[in-house]
Amino acid sequence: MPFPESQSDEQLIGSRIGAYRLDREIGRGGMGAVYLATRADSEFDKRVAIKLMRRGKENDFALRRFRNERQILARIENPYVARLIDGGTTQAGQPYFVMEYVEGQSVTKYCDAHLLNTRERLALFLKICSAVRYAHEKNIIHRDLKPSNILVKQDGTPKLLDFGIAKFIDAEQGVNAEATIAGFRMLTPAYASPEQLRGDAASGRSDVYSLGVILYELLCGERPSLSTFQRSGAGDLPQEAHLSAHLRAIVFRAIRWDPEDRYPSVGAFSADIERYLDGLPPQASSATMLELDSTPAQISIAILPLRTLETQDGTDGFLATGITEALIARLSRVERVSVRPTSAVLKYTGRSDTSRAAKDLRVKYVLEGSIHTLEDQVRVTVQLVFSEAGIAVWAAQFDERKRDILKLEDSLAEQVAYALVPQLTGEERLQVSRSGTSNALAHQAYLRGRWHWNRSAGDQAELTHALVCFSQAIDLDPNYARAHAGLADYYVRLGLWGGLPPSESFAAAIPSAEAAVTLDPSLGEAHASLAFALWAYRRDYAAAEEHFNLAIIRSPDYASGHHWYGLLNSARHRPELAIATLERARKVDPNSPAIAAALGFVHYNARQFEKAIQVLLEASRELRNSAPIWEMLGWCYLETEDVGKAREAAETAVELSKRSSSSLCLLAHTEIKAGNRSAALALLEELEQMARQRYVSGYDRATAFLAIGDTQNALRYLEQAFTDRDWWVCWVAVEPRWDPLRSESRFTQLVLKTQPSRTGPVVAAEAPPARLGKGRRAAAVAAVCALAIVALALLWWTNRNHPAPFSTLKFTKLTSDGTADNAIISPDGRYVAYTAMEGGDTGLFVRELGSSRTRELVPHLRGYVGELGF
Repeated sequence: MPFPESQSDEQLIGSRIGAYRLDREIGRGGMGAVYLATRADSEFDKRVAIKLMRRGKENDFALRRFRNERQILARIENPYVARLIDGGTTQAGQPYFVMEYVEGQSVTKYCDAHLLNTRERLALFLKICSAVRYAHEKNIIHRDLKPSNILVKQDGTPKLLDFGIAKFIDAEQGVNAEATIAGFRMLTPAYASPEQLRGDAASGRSDVYSLGVILYELLCGERPSLSTFQRSGAGDLPQEAHLSAHLRAIVFRAIRWDPEDRYPSVGAFSADIERYLDGLPPQASSATMLELDSTPAQISIAILPLRTLETQDGTDGFLATGITEALIARLSRVERVSVRPTSAVLKYTGRSDTSRAAKDLRVKYVLEGSIHTLEDQVRVTVQLVFSEAGIAVWAAQFDERKRDILKLEDSLAEQVAYALVPQLTGEERLQVSRSGTSNALAHQAYLRGRWHWNRSAGDQAELTHALVCFSQAIDLDPNYARAHAGLADYYVRLGLWGGLPPSESFAAAIPSAEAAVTLDPSLGEAHASLAFALWAYRRDYAAAEEHFNLAIIRSPDYASGHHWYGLLNSARHRPELAIATLERARKVDPNSPAIAAALGFVHYNARQFEKAIQVLLEASRELRNSAPIWEMLGWCYLETEDVGKAREAAETAVELSKRSSSSLCLLAHTEIKAGNRSAALALLEELEQMARQRYVSGYDRATAFLAIGDTQNALRYLEQAFTDRDWWVCWVAVEPRWDPLRSESRFTQLVLKTQPSRTGPVVAAEAPPARLGKGRRAAAVAAVCALAIVALALLWWTNRNHPAPFSTLKFTKLTSDGTADNAIISPDGRYVAYTAMEGGDTGLFVRELGSSRTRELVPHLRGYVGELGF
């Protein structure tokens, strides 16, 4: 049957081209198809391979590429290259060429099937190198060397195939960088050289690189992982390969990222292999040998927040940060991978500057991508960038329904982990696949909570949003450890920065964190929150230290674990360990203002004021809008008697923090040092007015009275801070600001009570916290009510827009001792009613919104109060 002019590619079987009949298709690429054909004129039997331009692909570029391949093959006569037999154009105008038909296996499959040893594999590889060297001598670079393009016949003869994107490199043929770049999109990324992936011009050294990757795979049974290139292209081979140092040096010189560091030619590469086979040392550089003898570094990676391309209603932005955080948590479980924490990458939200992120975060790899949601569909597109070369070494796209978000995270985490570490252990695979819950709605609620949590710095409404979402996740899945950990984080932050008295906040954090570590003992974040709460509330230093150590072991990339443990060591008079631990925290999260300020703080506590100033000034250049850094600088300048700089730092801290209580204390001390007592007294009055409106740390109030020399009130508020379980009071033993009180017996007694005893935790106030005074009780209740009102409004909105699991609007766990057990807003929105503990009994209270006056309606309620109503 003659070759038809109008048939589709699928209908060509049985057609005739020249003297050959097409029997079946044996290969297909983007522009051409390869057919097995047999002689059709009965003159003699012969099987050939015919490559034919596919219909509809006959554009100028495709035709040039096809004819270029045919011309290249016409110039090559080598026993290890598939031979060109004939060529032409069909009656329909489709170019074709006839090649030697090679029946065999890919080189990797052949070696494994025939159980070839190392020397036999090297001997076979040298034959392949001779074919590539021959092509280079003809001024031809292959550019697509890979195992599937090297077939080995049954007799062991290799045949190099597919010169489809090969190029002439001599001047007469006019090939330049632009020509070599044209084949970029047809590369096989796993074997292509870095310069090809960047879109730069290829050269003979590009083929050397690809041959090196093939040799690595032949010897090790796998392609090089990204960790192979951790140190400028050198790394470590799998231990099971049992290769000599000389052979390792040969392999790694071939696969250097910089072309100039590779073998200059395939001939030089082959010569070193021959020297090895002859028992002679290779010419690979001694520097390579030294690198190979060192221990490979961990793979360091930053996962940037996914960019949101589009959302239908604007409410799904939480998915971008949530999926990013989930991916960070899962990859952090792989010991060979060091992942920067969420807090370190949030500043890159909405940005895709991978080179800047890699430099700032000191990582080798950056994963960046985007998320696109439309109705019930979610599409995530990501790419893994090797920062030193500035190229994407892996990319993928994932599509799932929104209700299957856990499946999307599973696929994404597994694929990224495999891209980083191709040979994951069974345990590592198990760890990466653990999501913590099978309830998709609970997981979405948790992700939404973390989204609000990450935006909650200085924003009470966002913090309360997080509380509602974490509670919703727990209600949907009571066994979801991460949701319990989120709740513990909420209470720890509330205890540290106000909103509720610390005695209530830290006490509430303990059962939440204990639930999390019971449900998932491997959750380092929960151990860290539990440790902090045990330290702050029970002052149980031994238990806190134990859980901090567990946190660091379980989650070494969780910066807060190192951060808080460093502070504990400072409080326990271990300055060297405190500094070393905080340096590790800063390495994990170099963008954290809190960690930078803490490092300055522990130097300050060690009386290393100049070093503290140096550390803080360096941090302020990158984190210039951080109030804690400027506040800590102010205290250090006061100790060095530099009042001018202290004032500048204090005023900056006051402005950046929007007049926080701690910054006002620093400014008061600065005014006293400058001789402005009246200004200091005005600041003290501002602080006292603040304390009448909300809870203010007794530690801060003591600091303010210390500034004006009122020792008795300073001691009074320090003792009150101790009773309140204020975490800050643990610093009285080491902080230089308290040096003027060290001769006071009351202060000495207080210091002794804050320190760990030899027999166990400090229990000086283990009984339930003392009843609050009238003014302090009103401030605490007002804070609780404010939180309850925001939370109730959020619950109403959540129930209206997304059916929530709460059947009643009640908070049984807003505080630890029963304050504001239940709360409800009146239908007209004017009043809030709530039940709270008062003098050991439950009382029913009502308060007009906008007013500070609270009225107790029923002082002694008996029994359990279920729901409230107006």
